[in-house]
Amino acid sequence: MSIKQVCCHCTHLSLSLIASKIGCAEAPTPQPSSNKSGTVFGSNGALDAVRQCQSNKFVAIALTFRYLCHSQVALPLLFPQEACCLLLIRIMAYDFHKHLATEMAFFEEKFKSLIEGDFEYINHIRDQVFRSKGKQLRPMLVFYSHKLFREEILEQSYLAASLVEIVHAASLVHDDVVDMADWRRGNASVRAMFGNKAAVLAGDYMLTNAFLKAYDESDSQLLVMLVDVIRQMSEGELLQLQYANNSHATEQAYTQIVSGKTAALFGCCCQCGAYTARASAEETRKLKEIGRKVGFAFQIKDDLLDLDKNAAAGKAYGNDLKEGKLTLPALYYLQQAGTLEKKSFFEDLDRLSACHEEGKECPGLLESMTERILASGGVEYARRRAMDYTREAMDIYQSLHRVNDGFACLIQEIGEIAS
Repeated sequence: MSIKQVCCHCTHLSLSLIASKIGCAEAPTPQPSSNKSGTVFGSNGALDAVRQCQSNKFVAIALTFRYLCHSQVALPLLFPQEACCLLLIRIMAYDFHKHLATEMAFFEEKFKSLIEGDFEYINHIRDQVFRSKGKQLRPMLVFYSHKLFREEILEQSYLAASLVEIVHAASLVHDDVVDMADWRRGNASVRAMFGNKAAVLAGDYMLTNAFLKAYDESDSQLLVMLVDVIRQMSEGELLQLQYANNSHATEQAYTQIVSGKTAALFGCCCQCGAYTARASAEETRKLKEIGRKVGFAFQIKDDLLDLDKNAAAGKAYGNDLKEGKLTLPALYYLQQAGTLEKKSFFEDLDRLSACHEEGKECPGLLESMTERILASGGVEYARRRAMDYTREAMDIYQSLHRVNDGFACLIQEIGEIAS
């Protein structure tokens, strides 16, 4: 029996087990395929089963894929992209959540209460947002940072974790409008289901409604931290728009963009956790810096996924390039390129972006641009930078002389995903 057939057999057993536990129809048997995009199931029974699984019911399939199917390598050969996205997100979520099972359960309730709307329409949108939730790394960073200084999670920390996740969720709703994205983690985006106007207003409503509900439960300092991070994220997004399809973009500009767009929120998560645990000002500063370093590593991981046509973690191949965004691997390529080569690349980037805006696909052009970036060593450079940020985060963590295995594991796991 080939490795592929073993993977298929183990996958079928795992899906059947999950399906039986939650009362779904028997899972169909996946078949090996030479098609890299995977094969589509004959029925939706298995996929529906996976969608309904909670992390505590997901142990069997997580272990099967991690140890027998070699996870990301084997999955694209067995399943369609949507299933791969959902499975990998749940597998990683299970690994990350295992040290915080109780805390994450309480968090879910708090989070839901804060995004509860006052009328039915907004709650339909809220449900779609919740349906597309990811690994919830940001609330976990709040809790792990808190636990470095105080084992018992206080109510204020649950509030902070819920608010940072709402900030993140609202930013994704807005991002999908800016990027004209129809899909978010294997589900239809809010803009695709309800339109751009509703998506923009819903993102605004989620933020303002949550902050108003939280006002009476929090001190002003916590809210100031969160309002400031929204400002930084907005600046990062505006800078990204400024440098899209821009031949003057540099790695320094990229660092500025990521500093606001991604690193700021990760830093705020760790800062909030330390603050709610009553850590000292210096300790809180160090935790914020850890979060920022982790945020940079996380963003570089996202850059690398953009160049991977077989990626199964919920991101469409080449999407950043289609939108004119210059990722770290692309910037490295441009630093090495001569004047004529650089000019040619930006002409191609303009054509690719124009095709994307018109709803057309230009696979040959995208493939050509990706190959140039890969040949330059841009991916290897980006991986080294991601590992540098992860090491720096671990160095700061160790300087605190406090131990939390879950926190250290999370920092390293994000770095490993990036590498």
